[in-house]
Order: sequence, then C-alpha cells, then structure tokens
Amino acid sequence: MLDASGFDASNKIHRNWSRTPASLRQALRGLDIVYYLKTDDEHVKIGTTADIVERLRKLKADWSDVLAFELGSYDLEAERHRQFSHIRVDGCERFRLKPELVQHITDRRAALGVSE
Repeated sequence: MLDASGFDASNKIHRNWSRTPASLRQALRGLDIVYYLKTDDEHVKIGTTADIVERLRKLKADWSDVLAFELGSYDLEAERHRQFSHIRVDGCERFRLKPELVQHITDRRAALGVSE
C-alpha cells in the first residue's frame, strides 16, 4: 500500500513477523499487552488484551496480522489512542497506517528483536 507520499507501509512492517516462535505466542497468554493488528492494507487496530491467542480467535485474525505489541494495558492503550488521534478512523480503535504509526510499530518490532 502506498500512501499519498509514496510510503509503502505494509511492506515495511509486515515481513518476517509470521516466523515468530509459537513459544513466544503462548508466553504472551496472560500478559497484558497492547497490540497493533493489521485490519486491511490501510488500517491498524490498536487494542489491549491479556490473552492475545484468544483475542485473535475472537477477531477471526491470524498471528501474521499482528504487526507488533508492547507490554501494557488500558492506560497504555489510551495513551496510544491519544498519540495517534490525528489518524484515528471515526472514533474507533482503527487508525490510518501513516508514516508516524509505521515508525512506532517498527520501533516496537525492533525492541522485540523482529527484523524488518
């Protein structure tokens, strides 16, 4: 997906994530995390859960749709919603995949040791 500036967001942040070990996915169960879930080529859902595996099942999403995550709960989720409020879609948990959000996701991935 190219945005108006020609920035290819989805390609930059989506490569190699699906190779995340199953043990990490299971280790996340029970931890409060804020996740960044690709909903389509132009949008990301920023949400929180204590069971990412169950949350993905309920959303009918796959682990490969998770662009990144960080430890935190409702307070951090609210902070991220404020941080990216200028690219929020209709007051919901979906945000336009713009360069500043891509950079934030890329930074979270780097902190997790996930390659580009």
